[in-house]
Amino acid sequence: MPAPDATQPLPPSSSSVSRRAFLGRAAAAVGVTGFLAACGGGEEGADGGGAGTGAEVIEASSCLGYATLSDSDQQIRTSLNYVDASEVADQNCVNCRFYNAPDEMAPCGGCQIFAGPVSPAGHCTSWAAIVGA
Repeated sequence: MPAPDATQPLPPSSSSVSRRAFLGRAAAAVGVTGFLAACGGGEEGADGGGAGTGAEVIEASSCLGYATLSDSDQQIRTSLNYVDASEVADQNCVNCRFYNAPDEMAPCGGCQIFAGPVSPAGHCTSWAAIVGA
């Protein structure tokens, strides 16, 4: 079998997101994140504690909005290694600067980096400590 020609692009797959689309969304997320951080967004959900302090493990897939996530939104979550229960001591969504606290009695919050609900006890590779905490 001959070796594939490296100069020819691969045919598009209907189940994948193009690199251009992914990078465009990632760049937009970074720009929005910088804007929201400058406005002080995301800090209202901070409890000032470490891992386990007010961070209840909830399956984000059971929360409102998860079922409507697009394939590209799911891929961004996956590329950031988002999990509902952090395995990193003192690093979970509730003490991340990008976390948006849930409205009233809603179990899941949100994230400034990616779309959809997140567990307060969750974690991803974009975790960043709350400034001044």
